[in-house]
Amino acid sequence: MSAITEPVPTEAPSPAELWLLSASIRPERPTTEIAAGFGARAPRTVVAPPAGAAAEVASELGAAWHVRVIAAEGLADVPPGEPDVAVARRAWEALERVRTGAEGESLLVVTSYDVLRVLVARALGAPLERSHALCVDAGRFVLLRQGPLGLDLRHANVVGPDAEEGAALPGAQAGKARA
Repeated sequence: MSAITEPVPTEAPSPAELWLLSASIRPERPTTEIAAGFGARAPRTVVAPPAGAAAEVASELGAAWHVRVIAAEGLADVPPGEPDVAVARRAWEALERVRTGAEGESLLVVTSYDVLRVLVARALGAPLERSHALCVDAGRFVLLRQGPLGLDLRHANVVGPDAEEGAALPGAQAGKARA
């Protein structure tokens, strides 16, 4: 069992909001509905792997919002046998590259569930082997914001920026304490 690590501070300029969308498979909700849920708070940049379901969803959201879509190879799906530490390294490097120059902007990263879970774990300084506790359904979001020590988890498994459903912590139920 490994110890919980410190949150990972970042040297890159920070976006105002960093949204992560789980899109290993096509979300049940149409991308037009997902896009409309953001209203005027639509991200200025959408980042995704170059191919697969996440790339398709990112392209559709970018078109709906009329924003640029950046392909990042480091966000590609996890091939069988790739260890979480390698996934975290390549995905985090890709994330840092797109965050540079995005200070004050909102970014959306559309990627597979496995890439999303290790990005969130690394941002929070949690052990990667515990990242499987994070539950984010296809078509749902995680919101990270820059805090004093690095990225802070603000919401997990929400349908959009103004959603009441979802939870502030992975695995928690909104409005209910866990025993």
